[in-house]
Amino acid sequence: MAVHILKTRAKINKPVIACDIDDVKFPFVPRFCEFHNRAYGTNMSPSDFHVYSFGEVMGVSKEESLKRIDEEYLRSEEFLTAEPMAGSEDAIEHLAS
Repeated sequence: MAVHILKTRAKINKPVIACDIDDVKFPFVPRFCEFHNRAYGTNMSPSDFHVYSFGEVMGVSKEESLKRIDEEYLRSEEFLTAEPMAGSEDAIEHLAS
């Protein structure tokens, strides 16, 4: 999908804006904590993520952390119902104009 958008934008002859989504436009870590606490009975909060190694924060292997993210969290209600970060859509619209 991103490649399609880039090709479409290139035809318009306007600059392309790239934006990090995780915790910039989308509350990835806070919603992940909600999911993980519900699914695994933990008490994680975003402040626990002092490194970007989810496995290290959760105390599990890299493989297990990827499974929990890719196979579980990305299919969870917490992920699927998350709303964009406040003001992020307006900011991107402003940059695009």
